[in-house]
Amino acid sequence: MDRRQFQFMPGEFVRWQIPNGSAFGRILSVNDASVSVSRWAVDDGAATMADYFLPPVISDQRTVDVIPLPALSSLIFVHHVDDYSSFKTKYVFGMQDVYCTREPVLLWFPPQSLSAIIFDGISWLLSELHRVLSNRRQSQDMFSSFSISTSVLLWEYLKEKFHIPVVLKEKTYTFCVSNGRDLSVTKVKARYTCQILRVETPFAIQKLISIFGLSSVAGVRKPWPLLSKKLRSGEPFVSTRGGVFLLDVVNLVDVQDNVFPAPRSRFTYNGYGRKGIDFIYTPELKMIKITVRYKKYIVQDAIDILRELGFIPRNEEGGQQLSDDELERMLRG
Repeated sequence: MDRRQFQFMPGEFVRWQIPNGSAFGRILSVNDASVSVSRWAVDDGAATMADYFLPPVISDQRTVDVIPLPALSSLIFVHHVDDYSSFKTKYVFGMQDVYCTREPVLLWFPPQSLSAIIFDGISWLLSELHRVLSNRRQSQDMFSSFSISTSVLLWEYLKEKFHIPVVLKEKTYTFCVSNGRDLSVTKVKARYTCQILRVETPFAIQKLISIFGLSSVAGVRKPWPLLSKKLRSGEPFVSTRGGVFLLDVVNLVDVQDNVFPAPRSRFTYNGYGRKGIDFIYTPELKMIKITVRYKKYIVQDAIDILRELGFIPRNEEGGQQLSDDELERMLRG
C-alpha cells in the first residue's frame, strides 16, 4: 500500500532496520517523509515467573531517533502487563510483534488509528482460527471456513507481512439485501475478483505463526477445563487451567507433507488436497474468508512436527518431552 494512503499517529509503536538488525520504539511526531521515535528495548531484567504467559516486557530507553516513514507492516502492538494478565488483550505464544510494558504511560489509541484497526482484526482472526482448530470432529482430514468483515488496512498489512504471491480469482457470491421501505428482500448473485493468500509452505506457516501465534496452526481436541470458581462481588475475573498431555489429540495444519506438482492453469480452493490456510479477500464486500485444511495427530507426533519447524524447543536436558505446562503454553495459547 502507498504510504501516503495511511497516517501513523504519535504514541503508536513501529519497528525499523538498523545496521546490526532491527529496533523498535514509540512514535513522538510524524512528518511527511519521516517520524521521530523514542527507542524502546526488551527489559530482560524485569522477567519473573509471573511473566511466563506474557509477551516480552519492554521499557523506554529515552533515546530519540528520526527514521524514514515506516511501512504498514512495521507496526508493533504494545499494551500494559495488566491488560494481558487480566485477559483484556489477546496474546498467543509465537506472536512476534506483540509486547507488554510496566511503564506508566498512556497506551490507548483512538478507534480510527492503525494500531487499533489492525490489532482488533488480528485478535478476531486468531480467535476464529483457534475455535476452528479446537473442534472435535472425528474425520482424519478436515476442512473448515469462516468469514469476517474487515478493513482494507488489515488486508494490506497481511499482504506485507506474509510476503507471498497474491492470486487473483473470480468468485461468485449469493446474498440478500433488504433495502425497500416495504421490507421486501432482494436476492443477489454477483461475481467479484478475489485476492488470495495461500499459506501452504513452511516459510508461509512461520509467517502465519509470527502474526497470529502458535494456536493458529494447532488446537487441542478436548473440552475446555471446568470453571468451578464463582465470580465474587468485586472480582474482575476468575480463571482455571487444564493440562495438555502427550497422548491428547490436536488438530494441526501440517504442511511438511505437501507435494507441489508442476503449476496448473486453474487455481482450486481445495488446494489439490494439500494442507494449509487460504485468506480470501473480496474488496467489494470488505470481507475476508479463511479456509483451513488440517489433520489430527496425537500431541507427541504434533510437537515433533512443530519442532522440525523450529517452534517448539527441546527441554533444557535435551530430552524429547515437554512438561504439561510447557505443552499447554505452546498449544493452547
